[in-house]
Amino acid sequence: HKIEKLSSVIARLTVTVPAETVDETFAAAITQFGKTAKVKGFRPGHVPESVIRQMFMSDIKDKVFHALVDTATQEALGK
Repeated sequence: HKIEKLSSVIARLTVTVPAETVDETFAAAITQFGKTAKVKGFRPGHVPESVIRQMFMSDIKDKVFHALVDTATQEALGK
């Protein structure tokens, strides 16, 4: 992480998240959506990953982004 002091009251926090962490979080989010998704023609928990990606990609991306930003920010501020 990197903190730049822009003024006496404003700072910019820059964090870097490893690609492996992004991939793991993305896979976990897809799995979670797959367990609860209700898609016509499939039983809950049995929807193929390709269908989950196609139908819920924007929600998955949003969830992953917020989870990673929250975690990285908390870690950076803790240091």
